[in-house]
Parts: sequence; C-alpha cells; structure tokens
Amino acid sequence: MTEKQEKRLQSEILTRHGLLDIIDKRVDVWVIADCWMSGINQSVMDGGPRVVPSSRRSWASPQSFNRKIRDQIVDKGGPVWKEYSALFVPPLDPARYDIAIQEGRDFKQLMAQAKAGPLGKHYVDCRWFGGTNLEEGNRSKGSGGITVAPGMTVEPVALDYSARTNVAGVKEGKEQGMAPSWVVVRHGIYVFHVHVAASAARRSGCTWADLELFLMLAKTAYSECPSAIRTSVDVRNVWYAEHKNSTGSGDYTELAKCVEPKLKDGLKCSESWDDYEHPTLADIPQEIRDCYAYLEDRAA
Repeated sequence: MTEKQEKRLQSEILTRHGLLDIIDKRVDVWVIADCWMSGINQSVMDGGPRVVPSSRRSWASPQSFNRKIRDQIVDKGGPVWKEYSALFVPPLDPARYDIAIQEGRDFKQLMAQAKAGPLGKHYVDCRWFGGTNLEEGNRSKGSGGITVAPGMTVEPVALDYSARTNVAGVKEGKEQGMAPSWVVVRHGIYVFHVHVAASAARRSGCTWADLELFLMLAKTAYSECPSAIRTSVDVRNVWYAEHKNSTGSGDYTELAKCVEPKLKDGLKCSESWDDYEHPTLADIPQEIRDCYAYLEDRAA
C-alpha cells in the first residue's frame, strides 16, 4: 500500500464511519484486473479459461476471487495481515477476523459453533460472504454483506497455448521434455462487480472496517496469490461508489459504463493494457458523480 493510500484510509474513510458500525449504505465496487498470458480461472471440464461461445468473452467465477480474498489473511503471522490490520486505529483484532472456509478446517466444529451463535462473531468471511451452508434454519441468516458477481472480460479474448520445459525425464528413456500445455488468455481485462447491501450487512454483522479490509485485499488478490498458470494478473482499479442511502441513490449500470475500460477504435481484441482507453474520475459526468456520497478509484 502506498503512503497516499494509507493516509487516505486513516484520514478520510474511517472518519466518515466508525470502525464497528454496521454498513448502512448501499455500496457498489468494480474490481478491474489486467490479465496477460494467464489463466485467471481455469475450467475443470476443458482445461482452459471459461469462455462464452456466443461472445468469446471470458469469465471468472466469484468463488475463485473470494478464495483469494480469504487466503491472504488466513495466516495471522503473514505479511498481508500484519500490514493491513495495523493501518486501523485501533488495529484489527485477529479474534474477530478468523477465516471459516480454509484448508484443514473442521466443519463439524463450525457446525457446532453455528448452533451456539452467529459465525460472523469470529469469522470475517461469514460477515463478508455469508455462511449459508454452515448455519441451519433460516437461510437468510447465511447471506453476507458482500456479493461478488462473476468477472467478465470487457471484450472478446484470444486464447493461446503455454507450455513449460521440464528438464527432468518425463517419460522412460527421455532426459527432458515439455510439460503439458495450458490454454491461457492472451490478454483480457476482467471486471468484477461487487455489491454491498445494507440489509444483508445488518444480518451478517458486516462493518465498515470489514469492507475497508476487503477493498485492500481486492487490490492484492492476484499478486499475493500467484500460481504457475496465473503469472501476470494485476488489479489496476478498484472503483468505490458509496450511495447516499441504503437502497441506492444512483443508477449503478450507468456508472459501470463510465468506469469500464474501452477498447481503442480499430481493434477487435487486445494484446495489452495500452490497447484500452482508461477513464479517470474526471471523465465521469458530474451529474452521475452527484448521485453518490463518495466516489473514487481506491487503487489509484
């Protein structure tokens, strides 16, 4: 996090809302990721990126994105938690920011905890995304304050094959060879729409501090969770639009048109980030900006 972002968090965001205050406004967020020669979300069935046949646009599942949010702070001794939690005054309490859905978790223990009280008391991912599959009874109790929609590329994508040289013998009698090929997106810009509902936040106990932490983790979701097939994915924009009331003071579909990158004239698909026109806050019409209490690119 840059010094500018740190000062903004401490001086503006947390002075507008109390750390433990439940979210009481509608918020829309657009996470815009730049993907080059990578598989942002592979399909198990065909071994390649998910692509809509009719439009040739690629999409990434929200479950994949949510896992990267969780994984960054599972380890409370890790650098991400240490850096981000210390930015809050007072620092975030790790006892309130445990992660329910993680490798090695005893789900029988979670089910027992759910019977004793809301899981959101201890687990931030239940406040974010809900715990419907863990909490019995009324399913509405399981809805979290934050809903992430599937990420979709702005334009159609081209696919390429990527292979890795294996210096060890891959077959008997051979000393070296090529590892299996992967199908990757040559280049694409994925847009994830994140919806924050005040009513759902009230049910799950999702606070403004929880949302601020989510926004920080969204910026580093791919850089802090790399893999061999996902080497070049970078979140470039995190557009944050806070409405003036709980049900929505602006038309988010109109704002979405303003913040999404536009492919430059004459191009059918992109090869790099520079093939797009990228809007800034100044490019958004004033009449649209006036509909919101707060609007900014949190990754700027």
